[in-house]
Amino acid sequence: MKRVLIIGHNVFDKRTALGKTLLSFFSGWSPDRLAQLYFHSEVPTCRECQNYYRITDKEALKSFLNPFKKIGRKFKKEDIRTDAVSSRTDSGITSKIYSFGRKRTPLIYILRNLIWVNMSRRKSGLLEWVKEFNPDVIFFAAGDYKFAYDITSYIAKLLNIPVVMYCSDDYYINRLNPDLRFSNVVYKHLMKSVFKTVSHTSHIITICDKMAKQYSKLFDVPITTVYTGYSRICDINPDGERIAYLGNLGFSRYECLIDIGRVLKGIKKEDGTYWYLDVYSTENREHILKHLTSDNGIVFHGAVGQKQVEDIIDNSLLVVHTESFSEENIYKVKYSVSTKIADLLASGHCILAYGPNNIASIEYLAENNSACVINKKEDLKETVLQIIGNREKRQKYINNAHNLAMKNHSPQAVAKEIKKIIEEV
Repeated sequence: MKRVLIIGHNVFDKRTALGKTLLSFFSGWSPDRLAQLYFHSEVPTCRECQNYYRITDKEALKSFLNPFKKIGRKFKKEDIRTDAVSSRTDSGITSKIYSFGRKRTPLIYILRNLIWVNMSRRKSGLLEWVKEFNPDVIFFAAGDYKFAYDITSYIAKLLNIPVVMYCSDDYYINRLNPDLRFSNVVYKHLMKSVFKTVSHTSHIITICDKMAKQYSKLFDVPITTVYTGYSRICDINPDGERIAYLGNLGFSRYECLIDIGRVLKGIKKEDGTYWYLDVYSTENREHILKHLTSDNGIVFHGAVGQKQVEDIIDNSLLVVHTESFSEENIYKVKYSVSTKIADLLASGHCILAYGPNNIASIEYLAENNSACVINKKEDLKETVLQIIGNREKRQKYINNAHNLAMKNHSPQAVAKEIKKIIEEV
């Protein structure tokens, strides 16, 4: 197997979107042939990769203020915390800084990119670590901050090795809100770094065909759609005791969960109690959490481990996927397919999908009739009532979802396609 240096903002993880995707892509890969450079204050929890190098924003800021300060940390096999509930370690002021950064205003992009200027060349121990690993290829999980592209380009040029670039979100077509001051400046500088990285790139992988078609107009590089693989395939079961949402609450998804929760709290179960929406997430932003209450038909449970996630899904009548109806968020995720879709399709339980029909993830489920899809708030109550009370209909959706999971999301097929692309480049 080729020696692959994986570069991305988040670490291998069984609970986060990118972390699960990486585990899917490199399933069966020899751990000693993988190394990961990442930029979040997370700790490794997976031994599928056993060689990590982490540089955090806090360290980057210290280095910016004092270029001679050595920063960064290596994690090896003995440092991996497989028993951790979450890979995230940020709390207090650090957590607030990350939450503030997630607002992604032009000023935040400018400031964050600024403190990371020339990070790959600073006294971080990074280059020594990279040279010691001696990769054959870089697998770059692309994001929307230019500094990650600059670091990737620098290492690719230094070692004269090819890049495989993975795009799971659309950062190159749908730019920041053009009405915001400096947004065009941010976009211009990002795209300059993107094209520089693409000059070292031998193959681009996209998350869906809709994105691939758009990117083929931008880049003169082979492009392949590779769907995220599921973690497990389950027996079909249209019954369950709860209605659950598991995952990220970004891009205002919590607003749609409130819509669902308010509908559920008015629907009686056979035992005379009312339905509510169980929400499981690492979310810690207070302006979001204050809305996830029983008054809105929601019970928020916080983060749970992978085994608990599986148990929750196994006991669910419906598993929820949602996307925001706001124009701003449609603009941001139009060409993206949520990475949790694969696990929901393979879960053996009925998916309730609530969101606009022009977002790729909702479109994907609707086209394949693999979920109960609701595109309008005014249709929510009636449709939810129907799907809760119609076991046969739930069974139909689950059968279609199961077939789609086997067709596009088999982890063996996904890992085989990734291995083929890497070997070709």
